[in-house]
Amino acid sequence: LIDELLHRQLRGASGLLPPITYRLRCALGAIPCVCGIPVDGRRVAAIRRATGETEGKLCLIGGVIAYLESIEEALRRHFLEDLGVRIELCDGAFNRPWRVAEYGPRAEFNREVGKHAVASIYLVRMIGEIRFGAKSCGPPEARGIEWFDLDSQPQISEFADGEHEIYQQALATVADWPRK
Repeated sequence: LIDELLHRQLRGASGLLPPITYRLRCALGAIPCVCGIPVDGRRVAAIRRATGETEGKLCLIGGVIAYLESIEEALRRHFLEDLGVRIELCDGAFNRPWRVAEYGPRAEFNREVGKHAVASIYLVRMIGEIRFGAKSCGPPEARGIEWFDLDSQPQISEFADGEHEIYQQALATVADWPRK
């Protein structure tokens, strides 16, 4: 039934789709997300998650992109909510993510079981002092932030599933950057 309703709404549609269509697309397919990896010289950072099924694990910073929210707005919002900091991109533009990853079902993405997410991932610099739990509603999602480099990496078991590989690629990327 949902598939038929969605098909009817999309038939002949052009331009902006209504919010219900966005919610239906998320219900039937991947949930759009955005994540950032903080960079400081040759080091990168991950948050230690305070809630959810990845509690205690090292994770990317980010989350779901809201309806009519740009990728840039969503990433900036997630850094403000989780860490209380502003960000700037290390390289490139928001129309050119550093990596794209697909995540299997997690409660953090959606209350409904069986949903997965596709995330655009960016390398960012944080601006300002970190303030955990800066968002005004709900419990803080991060209980700490950990910086590491090629020589001082956490164990694979400390990361949320699959995120160790993303951090390995980020470390390799920043190791190749020219020194300032």
